[in-house]
Amino acid sequence: MAIVLLGDVGGTNTRLQLFRYSVFPTQSESEVLLAEDKLASQSYPSLQSLLEYFLQGKEKPQFAVMGIAGPVSDNTCKLTNVGHWPDIVGDQLAVTFHMDRFRLMNDFEAAGYGVLELKAADVININEAQAKEGRPKAVIGAGTGIGECILTAVKGEYTVWPGEGGHCDFFPHDDLEVQYAQYIL
Repeated sequence: MAIVLLGDVGGTNTRLQLFRYSVFPTQSESEVLLAEDKLASQSYPSLQSLLEYFLQGKEKPQFAVMGIAGPVSDNTCKLTNVGHWPDIVGDQLAVTFHMDRFRLMNDFEAAGYGVLELKAADVININEAQAKEGRPKAVIGAGTGIGECILTAVKGEYTVWPGEGGHCDFFPHDDLEVQYAQYIL
């Protein structure tokens, strides 16, 4: 059995779930949700303090995976929309919480991998185009900011490329786009 902490860390809220995963799952029990909560990110001085609060009195996780609303490099992130938090360093959090591994990934990287798990019944077409396996995919969404990712495949294996769409400039290319820029300014 393994206890795993999963999280979606954003500028407004942090959603956490603690699971027990069975190494040798049976049909009736492969994962059990032990605890979950949604906490206001701005109410805590750091992710560490937020996690300390959430984990009080609970089984200790061996592993954690957190989708973070910001760019992640070398398992480290400066959360984009919570300026008072110090840098989040997954390797340091693993030591602090006595975990085997604490993995950080961009929140839209996590969403991109989630898209790969969708079944046909989960998808709603918004136009006439039909999805084709092996073709690029894109995910975009709004939270405290704008997130995005693209998925590309080589020999059927997808790689997710996260981005921060809310941190880019808009440059109008024609008269209609100039009018739009003037409208939003």
